[in-house]
Amino acid sequence: MNPLAVPRQQPDGRAKADDAPVQPIAIDASVGIGGYRNSLMDPLDRATSAILRFWAEHELTGVRIESSTWEELALLRGLLLTRGTEEQPLPQITGGGPTLVDTTPRSERDYWVGDSRSIAAAVETAVAHHTGWVNVRAQGTSVSRKIIEAAHARDLRVCYRGPWGGTDDLRSGDHIPSVADLIREGIEGPVEILHRWADAGSLGVDRARLIDARGVSVGTELLALRRSVFLREALEAPFLEELEPVLPHAAYIRQMKRPGGYLVGKRQLRQHAGLIEPTRDDAARAEDGWANLLLTVGQVPEPLIPATRSPQLTLLPGYSWREECSILRHAGVIDPQLKGATLFATGQ
Repeated sequence: MNPLAVPRQQPDGRAKADDAPVQPIAIDASVGIGGYRNSLMDPLDRATSAILRFWAEHELTGVRIESSTWEELALLRGLLLTRGTEEQPLPQITGGGPTLVDTTPRSERDYWVGDSRSIAAAVETAVAHHTGWVNVRAQGTSVSRKIIEAAHARDLRVCYRGPWGGTDDLRSGDHIPSVADLIREGIEGPVEILHRWADAGSLGVDRARLIDARGVSVGTELLALRRSVFLREALEAPFLEELEPVLPHAAYIRQMKRPGGYLVGKRQLRQHAGLIEPTRDDAARAEDGWANLLLTVGQVPEPLIPATRSPQLTLLPGYSWREECSILRHAGVIDPQLKGATLFATGQ
């Protein structure tokens, strides 16, 4: 049993005999548990405490931590242990730990591995911390194959980002975090991913069906992808002020909504968050890719689990899951909130 799990209901949504009536399943397949501080004087637990509060307020019943540092995971566990019984119930939690990468890490939540010894050490650390999962983001398939084999040998499930060839080593119970990644062939940015969907959308349908037949689930992360490309839409996102304890630079999004603040806020986002508004031509082609992506989602909904990758600058934990489900319904996915129990299968 995963020691992070907070009992609330069984993974399939059935209540135990002595439980109150079951609430609708609300499982987010991709969440973060940390943010950052503008000042070292700010409380270390501010971001994680705020995220827990958001999960409770928006009544999530389950979450899978996409990746974290081990320190963030320890902080989360400490907060769970000190939580009062009178506080709002929290979701069942699985996952955590850094993403194993085969090239220079992007952040503290990445862990660089390359040879068999470093892979074995990383996998054994995941076992010791009882996360149940190993997260992989690979540029090539040679290292990812070794990581996946080592994880499976220790009965760990794998969450895989990388070239399609690496999915050959996945087995039933494993997970691909983003449906857009089904046609990814390299480490591409969000605009490039949508451009690829504009050119090869039908390939996504074929690959989604192959993955589903093998028992591999797929996260959605649609809203995170769209808002990272179409920044002007992000200005309309609600609750931006509530994100500031987690991601202080959310203030720049709000600044862009004020008279005369758009250019200043856009410059700050580019400098501090790497968000760049596409050109008009790039945006038009990205819209074509978005349309093909939604078409695929509607045609092959079976392996999909709502996933937000929150917190992001315009994605509030909990509330963003409801926004994600709205996009899925628009694409033709019926009752997306019923999916996700597979993340909490026996052995987690």
